[in-house]
Amino acid sequence: MFHESGFTEEQQMIGSFVAGLAKDYDNAYFLTKIRQETYPSELWNTLVENGFLGLEAPEKFGGSGFKTEDLVVFLSQAAKAGLASYQLLHQLLCAHILLSYGSAKQQKRFLADLIGGKRWSYAGLESGGERDLDAVATSIAKAGDAFRLDGQKHYVVGAKDAERLIVLARSGKKSAKKPYAGLTLVILDPKAVGVTIEEREINVRVIQEPEHMSITGDVFYNVGFAGVRVDGADVLGKVGKAGESVVKIAARMSLMLAAIAVGWGDRIVDKAVAYANTRTIYQDPIGSYQAIQHPLVRAKTDVEMAKLLIERAVVAAADNPTAADLLTYAGLAKAAASEGAYAAADIGIQTHGGGGYDRDTGIITLWPLILMARMLPLGNDTILESFGDLVLAGAA
Repeated sequence: MFHESGFTEEQQMIGSFVAGLAKDYDNAYFLTKIRQETYPSELWNTLVENGFLGLEAPEKFGGSGFKTEDLVVFLSQAAKAGLASYQLLHQLLCAHILLSYGSAKQQKRFLADLIGGKRWSYAGLESGGERDLDAVATSIAKAGDAFRLDGQKHYVVGAKDAERLIVLARSGKKSAKKPYAGLTLVILDPKAVGVTIEEREINVRVIQEPEHMSITGDVFYNVGFAGVRVDGADVLGKVGKAGESVVKIAARMSLMLAAIAVGWGDRIVDKAVAYANTRTIYQDPIGSYQAIQHPLVRAKTDVEMAKLLIERAVVAAADNPTAADLLTYAGLAKAAASEGAYAAADIGIQTHGGGGYDRDTGIITLWPLILMARMLPLGNDTILESFGDLVLAGAA
């Protein structure tokens, strides 16, 4: 799936398209956008014009009708070319949520605009959310003929300029036996009365001037809700019945993030290998020395192994497993992919020496985004703990 020799005709088309884009939207383009603090709208509009924001959506909504395996190929190839972003991930995730859990009226009302480039984001993360998907304190309660939303979400990408947010809230109490009981998904206008948006910085700063935009064009926000009115027509599914949906959404986000992470890993390894083969010390390329060679090989191996786990997760998704099993497969793929990308970034920076901290090299700028991938939508340690419970069941 991830190697051109195994690409379908559609996937070859996707790969060629992304490779062509990379020539027009290179690292210098994104660095310019950061300095200007302007969104990379030219790239976004190109993706819109070529139907990539509706990759899995049916043609009747303006989509392309492709499969999940095509989606992960697109995301990994886009990341390898330096074109993937958290905004792109959330845009595709929100389209998936609407297609999976939205009513026919909601799909008709929103999908065309979403596929047409109006930005959306999924607001699920809260304090402690890295540990538990059900760690939801944001509340939604009946208020007359509508609902009232109160609480706060963290690191919501693009919230300030979003057309809509899909917000996860709690409408009922949970219990030890039913931790996902009482969860509700709603569609919300971030400009509604009672919504506050505060910018958050995640960048590893290697310059004196503060920058709020990441190399991918992403800006992250905390979003607060104080008595925000939500109409019944904007509830996705049934009130209090979104528990299984939340797990499946986390699985889908994990799978998509895994694809992006392996793309970032490939990108950084390629940069490091190219430099290691040309930088010479004592008349030998530094890539001939084990101190560089072996960590690069381990990082490359980690990335390649993660690709196999992603392929396994895609196959599992097609078999219609339980939500918990789906999250297990996708979560393990995400954990492996993000750790592989982390290892690649580590040795990539070290291979370049001082140049590894030069943003023109294109590695240090991805570093904070890779760190974030290790934590979302669940932390890698949490994923391993959960899988450990399955592996060690009955061992005590």
